Amino acid sequence: MIKIRFLLRLAAVISAITFLCSCPGQPQEIPLSIRSACQYDSINGMALVTSAAWNNPEPGAQAPQSVEIVFSFTPDTPGRKPAYRFPAVPDQNQGARIHLEAGYLERGRREIVPGGTVRCVRNEIKSGTCTPVVFSFPDYEIPR
Repeated sequence: MIKIRFLLRLAAVISAITFLCSCPGQPQEIPLSIRSACQYDSINGMALVTSAAWNNPEPGAQAPQSVEIVFSFTPDTPGRKPAYRFPAVPDQNQGARIHLEAGYLERGRREIVPGGTVRCVRNEIKSGTCTPVVFSFPDYEIPR
């Protein structure tokens, strides 16, 4: 009897956490925390897409779909490059996989194409031991 009550409470807690995490939200605010306790500083800019390869889901599967891109990042500060914490990580020829929600697929297929430009953020770690530089695409990505 005690085990059943414990399992029911555990299931309720897990369900509540799953529901709260699955609610659509607004784009991440600065500082960005990417799937961990690490904290990042964000540098807004644009990405010029040089190649895009769309990955289709398994037959019968629902979205999300993803696209693997190669791009070059340009900060929003025209005329001057921000002081990067990791200047050895270049802005050119970066690769990324963008996971898109169903609502973004049509728009993404129109905009995430070779020669297209999309909003991009260069996230540089300021605390923790995660990946030092992560590029994100807040207009398309599924919040994680």
